[in-house]
Amino acid sequence: MQRHSEIRERRFTEENDGVFFNCWTERFDSMHSFLEICQSRTKQPDFSRDVFAGGSDHRYAKWQGCGTIKETIELVTKGWEEPIGEINKTVREAQQIPAAKRMKIFNDVEGYAPIVPAALVGHPLSMVNMKLKRTKVRVVDVYVDIGALCNVTADEMMRSAKVVLSELVGLEMQGYRARINIVDFFTEAPVSTGVIIKIKDESQPFDLKRITFPLIHPAMSRMLLFGWFERFPHSAYVGPGYGRLLHNEYDKVEVRKIIGKCFGKHAIYLSGQQIGWKGDNYINELVEGFNKNQNR
Repeated sequence: MQRHSEIRERRFTEENDGVFFNCWTERFDSMHSFLEICQSRTKQPDFSRDVFAGGSDHRYAKWQGCGTIKETIELVTKGWEEPIGEINKTVREAQQIPAAKRMKIFNDVEGYAPIVPAALVGHPLSMVNMKLKRTKVRVVDVYVDIGALCNVTADEMMRSAKVVLSELVGLEMQGYRARINIVDFFTEAPVSTGVIIKIKDESQPFDLKRITFPLIHPAMSRMLLFGWFERFPHSAYVGPGYGRLLHNEYDKVEVRKIIGKCFGKHAIYLSGQQIGWKGDNYINELVEGFNKNQNR
């Protein structure tokens, strides 16, 4: 089956939007589409390196998270199992408190377990029962920016990303359904190039083996997305490197305008680096903002 992607150009001007921004973006509906399309392309002339052709420097294996493109692609296709045990623990912790808040336990005439003292004295409410508080399902579009500054280590990237994953699981336990995309922008204002890959839709459960690599592993950004940038036909030249992060080139008000234009005004944009800096409650602040916008 032939894979497709959506390529768009977005131009914002100071007069209309309060920010200069010129960006080509490419959106993929899955990791499989992303890999197939990237491998079918050739390197753009502005770049000396070509990750998908094996042009990775082994000296940076620790910084990249992987030594070769073959190793990286195997982690995508077979799943990255190494951190699953640790992440499962994190996920269970994220599930406990929200789940308890939605469950009401009470004495009843029928239930799943007897209250022995009450039954012995003939009390009518001698059984333990429980009731699940049903909440309206809300679908949230989440865009996780997995880019990081070059001086951020692979271990630091993974620590921040694990917080993101834990918080997203907690979000679903509160009754939300998350449509999760990973994104990265290669920017030198006012020019940028962005990539968006959907890794989970709202109907899918959290399949850790499938989503852990794209969401957490440094090689997703520092090998596969770098490789995409080297081969994307509309990549903007941002100097000898790979540009800067979106939120390092623009302030938070400008970023909000850009994200609203690119992904919609109700989108939740998360930066793994910002969550690492601001702490676990950062996503809750964003969700509160989402709720206020939805209720307007």
